[in-house]
Amino acid sequence: MKKTLTYFVFRGLILGGFIILLGWIYQKWFYVETLNKEGWLKKIGDTSFSKKANILYFSASPNASFPESDTDRRSIHEKIQFYLNNNTIEALDTGAIHAGIFLHALQQLPQDYKPKIILMDLNLRSFGKMWIHSGLENSLQRNLVYWNNYPGLYNRIKASLKNYPYLPLHEREALINYSEKFDVLPFKKACYTIKKWVDSLNFRADHYDGIGREFVRNFGFQINESNEMLKNYREVVAFCKLQKLKLVFLILPENIESMRKNSGENLVKLCDKNIKYLKFQFKNIPIIDLSNKLNSSYFYETFPTEHYNQEGREIVAKCVGTYFKKLSNIK
Repeated sequence: MKKTLTYFVFRGLILGGFIILLGWIYQKWFYVETLNKEGWLKKIGDTSFSKKANILYFSASPNASFPESDTDRRSIHEKIQFYLNNNTIEALDTGAIHAGIFLHALQQLPQDYKPKIILMDLNLRSFGKMWIHSGLENSLQRNLVYWNNYPGLYNRIKASLKNYPYLPLHEREALINYSEKFDVLPFKKACYTIKKWVDSLNFRADHYDGIGREFVRNFGFQINESNEMLKNYREVVAFCKLQKLKLVFLILPENIESMRKNSGENLVKLCDKNIKYLKFQFKNIPIIDLSNKLNSSYFYETFPTEHYNQEGREIVAKCVGTYFKKLSNIK
């Protein structure tokens, strides 16, 4: 019995030592390359945190997107910097990230870095199924597997086994389609569901370009308690409260003018209803509401986005910078 126990203990130690050695080799020689390919969100976050700015701005593509025609290609946060006196602002942003990613990023803040203010986009479009189940979501969730302090080999195995919120693209599309068919909207007849609404626009000759339908698919939802993104934002609020971080939400401008023209007044009313709902849900959090601040001339894409030309980014930056100037705790 004693010999048998010694046999298994000895081989267990050999196996454990081999795994430790393998992990060390992977961490030292291969993990950096893996992070570059699959864990780039961590690199973006680490770079942003290393600046130790007074204001940390969480955004997605709207912060830095610009048309080729722009002569001033500064991002929104770089333009905000102009309005700050001796304070600094840094952004954590890349395409398609949202409150769930923002929450994970906040949880990775270094112990020696505590921003004076967390500025965060409260992006209306991100509450819709089109964003929640975007084609980029699996890649973003895989990225988060690497954004921690666990051994690199452990993270690599976890990612390879898809041990994260992974859904095949056809399942994500099915969830979007189901929502469009069966989620009831606060309108009658043609606007009762997204599908009915979109189908009704197909019969209008002036909407064959598709922009009206895309607006409906991206904004035709009613936020309620079960909304996944709302839950993420609530967790962000709870985290900031626990860590004593001052949080400010920014509702970005939407192309309301084009929305009204191409999809109708009902969609504008629905957006307004959702914004009021969010303001009520987060009534204890300062909210800079710029949702109706820009007309169509400041948007440079036909697809519904919060992407602005240089004049549009300047207006957003000025509004935010002016707000910060009024805060007594930023000197």
